[in-house]
Amino acid sequence: MAELGWKVFTHDRRSPIQGGTAPVWSGALPVTVPTVALDTSDAECAAGWNYCADLATAFRIGGLWPTGRPSIAVAIEASADAITRGNKRRCSQLTLLRYATEAEVWAAL
Repeated sequence: MAELGWKVFTHDRRSPIQGGTAPVWSGALPVTVPTVALDTSDAECAAGWNYCADLATAFRIGGLWPTGRPSIAVAIEASADAITRGNKRRCSQLTLLRYATEAEVWAAL
């Protein structure tokens, strides 16, 4: 069974930590994002698609307002090569499944 989790993006669908010059995706869900290199070392922060097992942790790491506008929370499915390092997880590819519901956001807060 594939691992499920949560990822937080900025209001314009960019990484809250790494930023980037373009949004990760158009906004329509579900979508599978491009495969990236996965660092399988013991480092807690390293290359790969980073995500969290629970939404509260994803908000704590990614922030609620990293750019001055509200974050977007997305339920994800990780690729089979997913690894856990501390309270963070990463893999080489994510499928973005759906946006978090208002109830899920309130529960995470």
